[in-house]
Parts: sequence; structure tokens; C-alpha cells
Amino acid sequence: MQNFEKTKIDILNKKDKSFKSSIDEKILNLCNIINEKKSLFTLSSCSGRICILECINKNNKKLSNWLIVDHFLANFEEFEKKLFEFSGENKLYFRQESAILHICVKDLELAEKIIIISKKSGFNKCSILSTKSKISVEIICALPLISPIYDKNILITKEYLKYLISEANEKQKYSWDCIKKLENEINLNFE
Repeated sequence: MQNFEKTKIDILNKKDKSFKSSIDEKILNLCNIINEKKSLFTLSSCSGRICILECINKNNKKLSNWLIVDHFLANFEEFEKKLFEFSGENKLYFRQESAILHICVKDLELAEKIIIISKKSGFNKCSILSTKSKISVEIICALPLISPIYDKNILITKEYLKYLISEANEKQKYSWDCIKKLENEINLNFE
């Protein structure tokens, strides 16, 4: 891959364009470890999030409205308040999205190595994305939880919301365990 080092410098010096405009605390150390390696760098990351999403346009997530987003463990009272105060016309979904990471690599051999250690660390959805100028690996701790919770009226009970939050929090913790394992694997397997 030509000009890998230049591409790495350019991308790592760009402003963060994410909704949050910063790297999630729970994945920051992993991103730093990856970015210190000469043959790897991160393109994007998320440590996992729990949210209530208002679907303004079901075909375009960018046109959706995040009523509440938490990159840590969800708090029942905060989510309950957002849900039970809502009185709009659009559908609401409770979502837990697990950790995801895009890593640019110097060559295909390294991409395959990233996939092997990612799977070993618990990331169960891994793929190589390649263009003429860049090879990257997408790794996802694919354990999503998505449930409709509002459609012109509330569809769930408080007890079920507690259950969803409990399940989502467990999935968050699992994602964070996978992130920690991958930190160790990257340190052991890459210069």
C-alpha cells in the first residue's frame, strides 16, 4: 500500500467528525495502542452505546433523533423519564449497539492477523474492506439489542424497560471485556 505512513498521519490529525466529537473513554486505550503500531491505525471506533432513538426516517439513521445516548451503563430512571415524557408521532426504539472498530492496515496479511486476534478476543463479526488506496478491517462485537418501545403510544411496561436496560448493560460489559482482551492481543502480536 503506497503512502501508508502519510495517510496515517493525515487521518490521525483530522478533526473527529463523530456525533460525540471524541473517542469513547472505554475504547480510548485500545485506539492509542493501535495508533502507536507502525503498521496500523484507527479510522473510527465506538465502545458501545445504549440509546432511545426516534425514527424520523426509517431508511436514514442520520435523520433520526437521539433522545438519550449513553456510552456507559444505562440508568433506568433517565431512560424511563425520556420514554414516558415523549408524546411525538414518530416511532421510538430502545437500542444497544456493541463495540465497533475500523482499523486501517498496511497489507492483507496484517488484516487477516487482526481478524484472527479480534475473533479470539470476542469480536464475532469481522471483515476486510479494501479499496485501491486503503485496506481496513471492520470488527464488531455483534450483540445488538433493538426493541420498538413507542408507536403513537408506549408499547412496553416499566418492568420491561428495566429488563431491556439490564440486558443492554450486560452486553455493554461484554463489549468492554472484548476491548480489554483485544488491547492485550494487539500488544502481544504487533510491533
